[in-house]
Amino acid sequence: MAWPKNIEMLYIFCLALHSEITVKFLGFFIGMLLLLSIFAAGRRFFSTQLGLIAAALFVSVPVVLFELRSVYIDVPIAFFCFLNIYALIIWMRGGGRRWLVLSALFLAMAAGAKYNVLFNVVAATALVCYQLRIHEKLTTFRALLRALAYAGVAVSGLIPWLIVTYTYTGDPLFPYLSGDPLFSFLKNWFPSDRWELYNPAVVSSGLHRWGFPLSWSNLLRTLWEMHWDDVRFCGRPGPFFVLLMPLLLVAFRLHPVLARLLAYSVIYLGFWLVTTPANRYLITTMPLLCLVCAGLLQAFLQVQTPVQRGGRAIVVSCLVLMAFYNLPFLFQLRQNGKSYFNPVLDTYARKFFVEPYSRESYLNQFLWSFSAIDFMNSLPEVKRVLYVGFHDGPPLYYANFPMVYNELKVYNQFVQESSAARLLELLQENNISHLIVEQLHGMGSLLTSPQSAFVRGHLRLLWNQNAVSVYQVSPKPLPQEESEVWSYLPERMLDARVTCRRGWRVHPPSTYLGVFAAFTEPRFCIVTLDRHRIRIPVEIPDNASLQFGLGVRRHTLSTGFVCNVTVRDASGADHRVFSRYLNPGVRFDDRGWQDEVVDLSSFAGQHVEVTLSAKA
Repeated sequence: MAWPKNIEMLYIFCLALHSEITVKFLGFFIGMLLLLSIFAAGRRFFSTQLGLIAAALFVSVPVVLFELRSVYIDVPIAFFCFLNIYALIIWMRGGGRRWLVLSALFLAMAAGAKYNVLFNVVAATALVCYQLRIHEKLTTFRALLRALAYAGVAVSGLIPWLIVTYTYTGDPLFPYLSGDPLFSFLKNWFPSDRWELYNPAVVSSGLHRWGFPLSWSNLLRTLWEMHWDDVRFCGRPGPFFVLLMPLLLVAFRLHPVLARLLAYSVIYLGFWLVTTPANRYLITTMPLLCLVCAGLLQAFLQVQTPVQRGGRAIVVSCLVLMAFYNLPFLFQLRQNGKSYFNPVLDTYARKFFVEPYSRESYLNQFLWSFSAIDFMNSLPEVKRVLYVGFHDGPPLYYANFPMVYNELKVYNQFVQESSAARLLELLQENNISHLIVEQLHGMGSLLTSPQSAFVRGHLRLLWNQNAVSVYQVSPKPLPQEESEVWSYLPERMLDARVTCRRGWRVHPPSTYLGVFAAFTEPRFCIVTLDRHRIRIPVEIPDNASLQFGLGVRRHTLSTGFVCNVTVRDASGADHRVFSRYLNPGVRFDDRGWQDEVVDLSSFAGQHVEVTLSAKA
């Protein structure tokens, strides 16, 4: 157990109060409160028009919309941070000391939820010190003393979690004082092996998890690329900040409130750039930046000279174009994820309002391993279960059996072992009777790869659904199956070639792997985009067949696809072995996975290239 958890405690209360949907409604409700707070601040300090513009800008941010449809903690943190600066500005405008105390309490709530809020504490403390020294004419010493007292109240919400984290990990700021490469010079302050066990790949690389490696040359690059590269920067802030922030260059005079909001944001942004440049960590300052952008836009629209009016026409045209680009229905033309608009209401149980609420069906939509956990709960004589998957955690809340999860040293031994005999010994030594494997994270390991001799010889498949498999460990070799996996094509993707129509972008082969739902259950699959060809080299054994499922994603209802499988033999000749037309918008039977089998025995003994393609 590590990291501060104030917001998670609110979520746990909602779980106890009713169910999982209550947690999601709380996160969405707090997001709506934040939206209303932005409008209220804009109306109080400036005008109703500015408040509406700022609220509209905030709700157009793609990464914010992504968080509104999920149960992350960044939007609730942003809510308390915004209330902090809201109360602080009222105090700075003569509102009285009670607003200063209220500001510190709001910040304390946020500080007890994420370490990054310490950047907000520094920014808010700097504004308090400035106000006391410049406007209230206190001496430097007294101003600093009172500002530090403010900071002490603000971090009070974090202190209990520092104690808890130190108890569990030996590092009160886990992992930053023990092993994180971001602060390698602090590694020996609180020695702990928890980080090395948790994330050895990051530790060995010494690189940031997001953004570019820290250097002066990368600072400006980061400020530009963060708006377009949603993978490297964990989401996108959208196009409006790029269009509106340059108006600072023509702003001859900035409103005092806007200047303070901008100063607060710049201080936070400075820390963000040199530590964890993930765009979802910027959500705490996005309400302030939206108010600043709305103020700049409103001032710019009031210009009078012909040159200024010409510039105004260009800016307005760009804004209209970007507003159209961000329309909800356009998300169907682009990839889902943190980069573009996601249908927020689709993530809520719509049937919840019109018929009895099914907790199981709702959880299966978003916790793909929930069904596997539920299946394991029904099995008798389960000793210990090894969970192989994304280690932000399986749904442990629902497991009624002991699981190897937090014993990370033991877990790493399993997934890194290359000897089948030693692997079987490890399973027996640790009393492991079953495995739950997320297929996306089970590739390339002797323990979990479907084509490995260990899986074929000692793991009996009990359950497979939602891209998650459940195995029972067999100490004795299993009988030889008539049909077994010779070559698991997803694991061959690193050797694959991807080609497409001239001028179209080609991504690295590994990016064409993922877990997607074809209207029904999600499956781990190879994604073939329109007019892309994925060429996978493979050796064909005797009596071989290609078994696969064919499906179309939900948002492609308006288009039909021709899906082809072609084999290029050793002589270089192409043979189309499978072709099928799918149109889920017209044929209801095409809405789901179509399981297919293709005979490849005519290519036995050859090294061939299997080509998967789709054409709209």
